Amino acid sequence: TNRPPPVSLWACPFRGRVYYGGNKDTPSLLYYSRDQGGREAVSVTSFLDVSTQDGDVLTGYALSQDYVVIFKSRSMYMLTHDKTETPILTPITRGVGAVNDRAVVAFEGKVYFMGEQGLYAFDGTKPVPLSRELSRRVALLPRSGLADAFAWLDAENRRILLSLVAGPGDENNEIWALHVDTGAVSRIEDMSVYATVPYKGHNIVSYSHGVGPTYDLGLWAFRDKIGAASSYEGRFETRWLTLDRPTADKEFFRIEVFYVQHGNYQMAIDWSVDWDERKTYSADGVTLSGPNATLWDNGGLWDNSLGSDGFPARSWDSGRVRSARVDLLAGSGVEARGRAIRIGFQTSRGATPWRLVGFLLHYADLGARPTAMDGE
Repeated sequence: TNRPPPVSLWACPFRGRVYYGGNKDTPSLLYYSRDQGGREAVSVTSFLDVSTQDGDVLTGYALSQDYVVIFKSRSMYMLTHDKTETPILTPITRGVGAVNDRAVVAFEGKVYFMGEQGLYAFDGTKPVPLSRELSRRVALLPRSGLADAFAWLDAENRRILLSLVAGPGDENNEIWALHVDTGAVSRIEDMSVYATVPYKGHNIVSYSHGVGPTYDLGLWAFRDKIGAASSYEGRFETRWLTLDRPTADKEFFRIEVFYVQHGNYQMAIDWSVDWDERKTYSADGVTLSGPNATLWDNGGLWDNSLGSDGFPARSWDSGRVRSARVDLLAGSGVEARGRAIRIGFQTSRGATPWRLVGFLLHYADLGARPTAMDGE
């Protein structure tokens, strides 16, 4: 009898199956799906008992080479398959494990992870502490904050980065950068990063900055800077939008763009029509401050105090969502036509932060193009 996957903290695809761990009711059971194609079908007998009697819980996993490392907080196991693709779980060690599933990174055949007593590397044989000094520093961290630690990979610069709760508060406020080739470790204090995801060769991080604090997204750059200080281009680009009928031609008239009024920045908008050519047809832009304000220079809504340059600051007293209309043209006043459209929104380097809320696309369906079969 098959059933849906259990509610889990993490899932790991491996050789045609998906493994699920971290269920709060059965924290030491590792569930797995059917073989080849049944990744969301879990039999009532499809689970591995990972030492239930030790009183510990599953905390994470790591894919490396041709095996998976399964972690508990104070033990490790190796997951492999036999020739019939039946799961095999082999103990690696007791006394060393991972604090959670996010404080684990695999890189060049090794698994780097944070345990309760230090930072470790596993090469397929046994876990080895990275250094005695790092173990000493981990021992000084608040125990209650270990579960919030997480790591990410900076492959280009060959570093493993770790965000930690260093105290005295209960938020992540310190970054450790492990240089893989030399073993050196750099510390970045008073930097709050809470989550990260790799995307197109970059690491997008969730972080806080300023007074409040303010929570935002940014790119983790080579010089360990994020937000406005990193001088990166802020850009959002849609996928190719085929809308209701992928094979039909459309005439694209305009978009209404909704954004948060913030800063004296220009937001450029460009669009490409039809996935055959994939070229930018045209571009336009809106100013995210004064000139596009409906109630410009209204003392009730604007701060009219003078800035350091002697001119009015012209900033909202609080964030407001604005909208702007942009005509989608292919040049010389002719509307853009095609089967699909892709739209990009971008600010220049240093023009951050900016917040795009959404857009509304106006178009007409012109029907499918005639083919040779239609003529016959």
